[in-house]
Amino acid sequence: MTETGKPIPEVAEDLGVHPGTLHSWVSRAKRNGSPSSDTPVKASAVASLGDRLETELGKARTVIEVQGKLSALLDQLATGSADTTPGESK
Repeated sequence: MTETGKPIPEVAEDLGVHPGTLHSWVSRAKRNGSPSSDTPVKASAVASLGDRLETELGKARTVIEVQGKLSALLDQLATGSADTTPGESK
């Protein structure tokens, strides 16, 4: 990219995002003047963005996992096939 000289697809792979998404972000940043096309993006800014994206992705994965477990539990309850917990009688 601008500071490292790496192509966008390579940086996108390093960050774990789609190249088109990263290209869109870079284009938007250039249009907004921060950073301008003649001012290089600092590696620390890219790393910070990567860290924030990883955090958000982790949160989203957790939400999806919990929703899946909740959906399975609700299905069991709806069909009456939920097992009782130890110590409970049916």
